[in-house]
Amino acid sequence: MDFVERLELAEDEKTLIYEQEIYAGGRSVRRREEFPVMSHERP
Repeated sequence: MDFVERLELAEDEKTLIYEQEIYAGGRSVRRREEFPVMSHERP
């Protein structure tokens, strides 16, 4: 079994992307989740 995980910030810096891939027995499963990023800027 092989696991690959990726965590990255989208180019627009407004979305955090989490990707997971699992490889086992000649099969693969891929999962992707996107999370909005809150800005810490104050007016």
